[in-house]
Amino acid sequence: MKKGYIKLIATVIGVIILVCIGAYIALTSYSNTATTILNPPTIQDKINSLRPYIDAADAYNTKNVDYTNQLQPVLENLRKGTHTGPIPLPNYKAFREDLALAKQSYSTPYEDINKSSDDVLALLDQLIPLSEQLEEAYANEGAANGSSMNTEELTNKYILVAEQFNATYNAFDMTLDTHNNTLYTEWMEELANENRYNAVNFIKLNFLLAQIIDRIDPDGNTDVRKVDTALQDAAKGLNQLKPGVTPATQASMKAYQEAVNEFLVDAHAYVTVNSTFSEAYPLLYVKYNRLVNRANTININDLDAAPKK
Repeated sequence: MKKGYIKLIATVIGVIILVCIGAYIALTSYSNTATTILNPPTIQDKINSLRPYIDAADAYNTKNVDYTNQLQPVLENLRKGTHTGPIPLPNYKAFREDLALAKQSYSTPYEDINKSSDDVLALLDQLIPLSEQLEEAYANEGAANGSSMNTEELTNKYILVAEQFNATYNAFDMTLDTHNNTLYTEWMEELANENRYNAVNFIKLNFLLAQIIDRIDPDGNTDVRKVDTALQDAAKGLNQLKPGVTPATQASMKAYQEAVNEFLVDAHAYVTVNSTFSEAYPLLYVKYNRLVNRANTININDLDAAPKK
């Protein structure tokens, strides 16, 4: 399972991005080349350049949480040739459209992201027709309805390309997450230098929550003491947050705090009580992604009062 990305709003353009990505493309692509030549990109420029890619990956990851547990046994049955009935495959076509749109906005400053996203798109071009044929072939108890190849051959080809795609996508996803986290770490330093400590604490808390979900192992190898300590630290960090300086930010902060509290309670219950309940881990992931979505509605510029002149 993939956790949601931290993609916190930084500027007025950031708000527009959240509402309509088309507006973001129109606003940024016009001046992108000139800005790059005259001035090196700022941290916020780099964060904004990653946002369309993150939005695409985030949508794909979030949708996959809902049926990851269904897909894995289906793939095992496909390998064995024992599967019948419909197949819950990911929506590869929607992801391809989102990622292609991200690349149309403009390239990121990171060659590894530009290259790995090209690799993902190339495999999606192979995977989409195979997945559509496979879904059709198994729609009626495994009957290959109009498939261009027999069901066994189609299944084997899909599994081969799907495994290549999963490995390539995981590398892309990890690279994107690493650059994103690095940029927010650098941004925290800038914010601290500007005495914007509420914003710093907010980003720190989101990093800590990401570490918590990463440390929880559904296979039973969780270091309960370490996770419980992190949960206590997160609760302290949450209590330190101030509501912000605008009514909109204050409302968003309240919703975020409620989502974090829910996650902390459920995470504690999972590591101490419910780890044997098979549905508990996916539900915990849903709670985590919900709090990330609420975090991403908060404008960081409105978390601290403007410095007095």
